Amino acid sequence: MEYTLLTGACGGLGGAFARLLAERGQALYLTGRSEVRLAALKAELRQKFPALPVETFACDLTDSARRMALFAHADACGMRFSRLVYVAGVDTQKAVERYTEEKIVLQARVNLEGAVSLVRGVLSRCDLNGTPEFLAVGSMSAACPMPYFAL
Repeated sequence: MEYTLLTGACGGLGGAFARLLAERGQALYLTGRSEVRLAALKAELRQKFPALPVETFACDLTDSARRMALFAHADACGMRFSRLVYVAGVDTQKAVERYTEEKIVLQARVNLEGAVSLVRGVLSRCDLNGTPEFLAVGSMSAACPMPYFAL
């Protein structure tokens, strides 16, 4: 069975994607930072769609060891992927000279390192004869210069 890996599932937009994909009958592998919120979303989806395969794994996408654990869990469950929906992201809203090194690293790890790492992980676990789908949700601040959205 092919799954959609959905990041940021604990948030409003990620949760909306999870509900939409569940309505379409897509098996889901949900990740976010909160085990409690993931469990609540899984219970909600299972109540509405009892036959729908839904797996969860709490993961801080800034941590490469947790990303490896995310895929180790998928491998242990025999998951293959057809889609990645990357909703996780972070933005710090302040003047660039007020950014701390930690905030710069956090933002780069979630918005770039995490996304690239998960694309690679999904590609290595999908049917390359098919057409894997990738959706990366981003902010308009990534494309349009705006005050206090320097990164």
